[in-house]
Amino acid sequence: MTNCSTIKQILINSKSVYLTSLIILGLGCSDLDFQPADKAYEKPPDVELFGAKIYFSNAGEMRFTLIAPHISRFENSDRLILDGGIRAQRFNSKGIQTDWLTSLSGEIFEREQRIMAYGNVVVKSDSGIVLYADTLVYNPKIDKVISDGFVIIVTPTDSITGYGFKAASDLSNWEIKKTSGVTWRELE
Repeated sequence: MTNCSTIKQILINSKSVYLTSLIILGLGCSDLDFQPADKAYEKPPDVELFGAKIYFSNAGEMRFTLIAPHISRFENSDRLILDGGIRAQRFNSKGIQTDWLTSLSGEIFEREQRIMAYGNVVVKSDSGIVLYADTLVYNPKIDKVISDGFVIIVTPTDSITGYGFKAASDLSNWEIKKTSGVTWRELE
């Protein structure tokens, strides 16, 4: 494998060196080595699933199903990396689907059954509430969905935007920080 300094030297010694080539190499080659946050992901995944459907249950009751076109699992990690677009469905205690979620990608932390969704996250509740976010985390220990980023929540009576969101997993009892928006409610 050729390193960046060798490539620069070859191009400098070449008679057909263009200034644009040096600029591109200068931008693309750096003395700083990029290091991923988790070294486990430097190598190929140990397990890959294509077109998989994952079931989450609690005390024998179906809680969620999650469908992803591509799932990767790495050795010595409890994370599943989901990409290619994901769809999740949530079920109530009677086994009836109540909510659905879509996003571009996500992660599942298997031991905690915590789910993180990234990119164009949309959650729709059977109550008519729709949430739009860049990122969203479902924490089953507290049965809440949380986002620290920008969100839009649309209800039958409101359209609210803000940064920082927390709600019950069915999108009830929601809170948004730094809010702005409109309401269609009548003032008394």
